[in-house]
Amino acid sequence: MSNALRTAAAAMFSVDRHRTATLALVVLVGLALPRGSAAPAGHRRNQTAWRLPHHSFERTLEWGSDAVPSWLMSSATMALQDRVLLMPAVPDRRALLWNKQAIESKDFEVVFTVSGDAPKGSEDGSLAFWLSLDDFAGQFSEKALIETVMSDPNKDWNAGFEKAGLTFLSNKPDFKGLLVLFLPFDGKQQSRQTVAAIWCDGSQKFAKAADVLKDPKVKMVTTDWLQFGTQVKVEVQKLGAIVVSKRDIESRLGGSVWSWAPDGEHVKGDFSLTPDRKVSWKEGPASGSWQSLKGGKLQVTIEGTEYLLRMEGSAPASIATASVEGNSAFQELPDVLPKGTAFYGGKDVEDVPWQKIAAFPANTMPVPVPSTFIGFSGYTGSGTAPMQVDLNMLQTINHDEHVIGEDGMSSADAAAWRKVLEDEARYVDQASQKEALARLTKLLVDHVVEDERMGSELNGQLEKLEVRMQSLHSEFGNYLTATQAWSAETEKFNPEAIRSHLGSVKTILTNGKAAHDAKIDAINTAATALKETHSKSMFAGEAGKQKVLAVVQQAQTVKDSAAA
Repeated sequence: MSNALRTAAAAMFSVDRHRTATLALVVLVGLALPRGSAAPAGHRRNQTAWRLPHHSFERTLEWGSDAVPSWLMSSATMALQDRVLLMPAVPDRRALLWNKQAIESKDFEVVFTVSGDAPKGSEDGSLAFWLSLDDFAGQFSEKALIETVMSDPNKDWNAGFEKAGLTFLSNKPDFKGLLVLFLPFDGKQQSRQTVAAIWCDGSQKFAKAADVLKDPKVKMVTTDWLQFGTQVKVEVQKLGAIVVSKRDIESRLGGSVWSWAPDGEHVKGDFSLTPDRKVSWKEGPASGSWQSLKGGKLQVTIEGTEYLLRMEGSAPASIATASVEGNSAFQELPDVLPKGTAFYGGKDVEDVPWQKIAAFPANTMPVPVPSTFIGFSGYTGSGTAPMQVDLNMLQTINHDEHVIGEDGMSSADAAAWRKVLEDEARYVDQASQKEALARLTKLLVDHVVEDERMGSELNGQLEKLEVRMQSLHSEFGNYLTATQAWSAETEKFNPEAIRSHLGSVKTILTNGKAAHDAKIDAINTAATALKETHSKSMFAGEAGKQKVLAVVQQAQTVKDSAAA
């Protein structure tokens, strides 16, 4: 199977299910590409990769998007307009964000960006990224957790997590999988931010985060991971090897080029952030300066004006072959309207390389690599200096050419697409390429037809739901009236409530009568005017009288009908 055909099939997995025949045309045109042109050169393991939409997001999880139902969000974690707030700067708060779907790939990578603040004095706060062999979201019951918390005399959330057996960083103490741990202290409990990684097969238990740093299998580095933001990459390879890397957002800004829109929409020009922290406007001489601030902020001078910008999305990034959109920085100061936006455009210098934190050898994970689940958990800390952590971006990229990577369609559809990917040996000549093209065309057409059918069904269901909601509204009104009339103390209907309700009914009837009377008066007025007009314009004589009488009779008929 040619790289072009494989790319065409793979492209279908990375798009929303409601794309139309336009997408099909684009995909089919891609089949004409020469062999080996499916992806840019220099890719780490192969030339075919695609983003898993249900395991990825830019900036935040927007309500109403297809990705939201795939995520479990609990404790203090919430999706804000510009980011996912994992942990607020409030003591004794937990973070919990897990994907409900498995990553069905043996060769993939997860890249995410975190930023925030860890004030001096942060001692027992922590953030954890999990690559788990267990389905955490499928086993987690938020209802049971809250019931336990509410029944606890102190309303202690720790009691709920303990009863659920989630005593280690809001997870099982004998978890199975990879843990990447972000801490405000090092192995000697000194105030030095640390990133650690460890693989566990479930045979040992941990009680607290500090225990991980003492384990002989742990791999860790001390690095300021939170102050200016950090980008982390976790690679899973076919033979069960795992590589964890990081790079600082601040160091990546030097040499970057941005487009500046003073009103947030219309670009006025470009500016560059030079490695020596100067600013060049429209490729002119360096003037002004720039610096990174805590919480993913950028202070920069543009055309003589100093701005404070809040970086969103993934910050400057290019993840594998996936196109990363939404990299931007929004004006916070000066706090005047309109507010400007800087759009990331690229780099004039070579990008900062990844710093390897941990490399686990082949067969660390079971082979073949099983289904895995990703998630985050954390704890702000119990002291007066709680940590705040934001998740600004998460991308999951599939490099496995033989699988979709996630569950995004029906089992029948998935089987058909998987067959297209797996029939490697058949497509070796012109005839078989033609056959493959015909099969792929049919699959695309069937995909569009199925989406249209599902859209029609959804419209019908929405119409039925609207009728049910109207009926429910009416029933609630009746129940509300009955509830207001019933006295729990006397176990009888309250006469005053019934009298009030009857008064409301009387008011409605009275208002209706007034409107009815007004219409009758209008008809009478119109009939009288008609009578006078015709009286003046009719010919004299008996014929005229007959016409006048006819008009009067018609007017009387109208009045009688209106009165009835």
